[in-house]
Amino acid sequence: MSLLVITASQVFGSGVTEKIVTVGETVTQGEVLYRQTSDGVYYKARSDVAATAAADGIALTAGSAGQRIVIADLELEGNLGSIDLGATLAPGMVYVISTVVSGGIMPITDMGTSAWIVVLGISDSSDNLILDVIDPEAQTTVEYT
Repeated sequence: MSLLVITASQVFGSGVTEKIVTVGETVTQGEVLYRQTSDGVYYKARSDVAATAAADGIALTAGSAGQRIVIADLELEGNLGSIDLGATLAPGMVYVISTVVSGGIMPITDMGTSAWIVVLGISDSSDNLILDVIDPEAQTTVEYT
């Protein structure tokens, strides 16, 4: 699986809505987060587990459990902006939440089987991801080969 190698110090959003949230574990810039409904705290997303297969934000700052960080809010409707992940992207590629590393981002073509596909967006250049989250409320497993 080809996980993006993100340079945390180079992560920044353009046209994103920033939101301050509390995290429940150590988080670094560029990691995808979901909000746990039971406590309202944000944790690293992972798409091979139904409960964590959601994209509610991407970390713009780092923090440890119990700390507040800034995220690019992905829970909104409409234009979500774009994000430079400090990673090399393939222009025109769709990127999704990782199935192998919590908080990670990977190309859709590298997904394993029986995962909940949560699309984050599509790259328009080698360093920019246009955010367009497809995060199905009724999660269904799919076989992708």
